[in-house]
Amino acid sequence: TTILNAACTQNLLGTFAVGATSITQGVNLQTNAVPQGIAWTLDNASVLITLGVTGTTVKRVTVPGGAITTIMNTSSSFGVAMVPGGLEALVASGGSDTIKRISLTSNTVTGSINFESNSQIHNIAVTPDGKTAIVAGSFNTGILDLTGAGAVKKSYGVGGNNVAITPDGKRGLVTLGSTMRVYPL
Repeated sequence: TTILNAACTQNLLGTFAVGATSITQGVNLQTNAVPQGIAWTLDNASVLITLGVTGTTVKRVTVPGGAITTIMNTSSSFGVAMVPGGLEALVASGGSDTIKRISLTSNTVTGSINFESNSQIHNIAVTPDGKTAIVAGSFNTGILDLTGAGAVKKSYGVGGNNVAITPDGKRGLVTLGSTMRVYPL
């Protein structure tokens, strides 16, 4: 089995085998927007690519093959995370200050959670049980309850750049410059 990695540059998704020195497949994303976030679906059959403030959609690309599906109503998208179970993804949308829920079976937005981040780049990570997420924007960090319709459980007045969750799902990690904050989930 070949394990693939994916890398994005403007207009191109390239896949390559781990340890390879060259791209094995290149897919034109058919956009002038600059990719911001990328995440593999849990079945490793496709990737979701967010397209930042100039993008009005999210692109889903099958790997291998390169078929592109456009997911509408996801403008100004940045961070993307898969929800355990493989049926849903979350996309941090700065333009409307929301976290979009995307069905991976229908490739449509099925709901949203309001999270104000002042329309700047933000990232998101989901706990292993799929019940909680942490999102960090330029000015705020939020803990999201993903059960039911979803809601912001807690908001902190400090933003961040990158997010991760500890393997036990009990703490969220957020970096900002040379600082890392730890949040209870």
